[in-house]
Amino acid sequence: MKSANSGFVESVHLFRGIAALMVVVDHLFGWFPLPLLDPVIAVIGGHGKLGVAVFFVISGFVLPLSLGPLYRLENVPRFLLRRAVRIEPVFLVSLIFACVLFGVKTRLASNGVPWVPDFGQLAAHLFYLIPFTEHEWLNAVYWTLAVEFQYYLVIGLSFPLILAFGKKSPRFAALLTPILFSLLVFPAVSLPQVELLKYSPYFALGLLGYFLHQKQISLGAALIVGALCLVPGFVTELQTHHLLVAYASLFLMVCWRAPRLRMRWLGTISYSLYIIHYPIVDFVNQAARGKLTGDLAWLLYAVPVLNLVLSFAAAWLLYRLVEKPSQSLSRKFRRKS
Repeated sequence: MKSANSGFVESVHLFRGIAALMVVVDHLFGWFPLPLLDPVIAVIGGHGKLGVAVFFVISGFVLPLSLGPLYRLENVPRFLLRRAVRIEPVFLVSLIFACVLFGVKTRLASNGVPWVPDFGQLAAHLFYLIPFTEHEWLNAVYWTLAVEFQYYLVIGLSFPLILAFGKKSPRFAALLTPILFSLLVFPAVSLPQVELLKYSPYFALGLLGYFLHQKQISLGAALIVGALCLVPGFVTELQTHHLLVAYASLFLMVCWRAPRLRMRWLGTISYSLYIIHYPIVDFVNQAARGKLTGDLAWLLYAVPVLNLVLSFAAAWLLYRLVEKPSQSLSRKFRRKS
């Protein structure tokens, strides 16, 4: 993978930060009427799912690069361990945080039922099995982590085959593999719990980016293959503009020599920001709803700003105290060449 100085990592870093910010901003509004902001909300509202699509493309692209050309089937346990060390500490801390805020919120509600932890629900969270149960996620963004986890399993087990295919016929592998992966969207109706299938065209674009980066396919051919990867998404329930944004984002990330910007920190804390913001937004908005009325109604316009400040502050602390040490530890589990 190219160094930060080459601009390649910077482009991925930049898009990761932008995607996280899109999700956060989308979640700031819609909780109560803010008439003066309606023109702004009309423009930015609903674009959080675009950020999620970009996240899936990034994962589809970055994971094969991190596995490397020497990856073998026997490396699967080490790969999964490294991902767990990198991802799980932040997830567990955010889960505890969400439980605390959820419990406080339900106890402060005037006519609500105090929430009591359901250990079956918590256990299902730990293994990303909520879609296979009757429970609900305690944090609205966790569903995407389940999709990512399913991708870890699939790419970890299938990548040795992809590499072997690529050695025999590099160009054919680059042309065929992303298209085949995008076709996984069709069995999604029969297997709704395996949500990776529904979003497979996004991950397929990421895989295409891997082959383009490895120079196993030309840019012109990649543009055509990428368009073909979109077709299964078009004929299923994925939204057209989400697919087109994912397509454009991929080629910008791979081909654009992004400058090193001062907003680099946004990409650095993007995972912590993404995973911690929703419990904060939910708690603050629920507390403000019904209380800021009459002469105090104008204070509702300050609530999104407060949520944004609190989310960034919490994300920075989570990154410094948990995510950054987890990143350092995960590097010790890299597969030795």
